[in-house]
Amino acid sequence: MRSYALPKREVKAILNQLGATWPPEALPQEAKQVQAIEVDEKGMILITGGAVAVRMGNKILPSLREKTLPYFPSVTVDPGAVRFICNGADVMRRGITEMTKFPQGAVVAVKEKTYGKFIAVGEALTDSEAAEKASSGPVVKNFHYVSDKFWEALKEKLGGT
Repeated sequence: MRSYALPKREVKAILNQLGATWPPEALPQEAKQVQAIEVDEKGMILITGGAVAVRMGNKILPSLREKTLPYFPSVTVDPGAVRFICNGADVMRRGITEMTKFPQGAVVAVKEKTYGKFIAVGEALTDSEAAEKASSGPVVKNFHYVSDKFWEALKEKLGGT
């Protein structure tokens, strides 16, 4: 894994993107420099101003290490869905027990019901209103989850779980 500081123009573009897609309470404070850790040719971890994010292509999502995850819209899933989600499956309507309000395309955090721990982060495939009315089908596209390559890279780089 290669680690390096990003150029200022790229930092500005990242901060603008975060400002457009993340809740204001979740934005990194005093982010003047961004440390990038390459995970593979398609993704990297970004660390700035106390925030830890995962960049996949043109998407920047909060990492599961991010302390501001409670500020993001969320869905809570039943225990039976956890194993599938932690293996990369999208979040299906049948497994959701609760959800906050969110628009289609929003960054959504996924919690498990028993302990309320965050297990994944993804993008809403539909808005919460439509998801509430649906009885089946995908609701959240799973991009980052416990045990994926970003999770393991963060564990190795920052320690702990």
